[in-house]
Amino acid sequence: MDDSDPRMWDYPEHTEAKHAILGNYLDAWYPILASGHSRVLFIDGFAGRGVYNDGSLGSPIIAIGRLLNHSAWTRMSHREFVFIFIEHDPDNVQSLKRAIADFRKE
Repeated sequence: MDDSDPRMWDYPEHTEAKHAILGNYLDAWYPILASGHSRVLFIDGFAGRGVYNDGSLGSPIIAIGRLLNHSAWTRMSHREFVFIFIEHDPDNVQSLKRAIADFRKE
């Protein structure tokens, strides 16, 4: 199934589980990494569209949101956090840019 197939962007249970693990991992590791480093780099090698057909958030938005909504954000905010999202499909890139822009508006 390629990226242009709408079913590609359904939100299966295994992806939901993966995102729950990612969120919990970032909740634990953002403060640890920020306590010992002036810059924290997050790279998503298969960034996708940013949002799924049902409105569920993709991993790039989860990563940004978990940082900005973290209970320790005030202790980490003086650090530099760099996010690199790698996505090969131009339509997905545009969708991801819109999803990030929409997230920033919230």
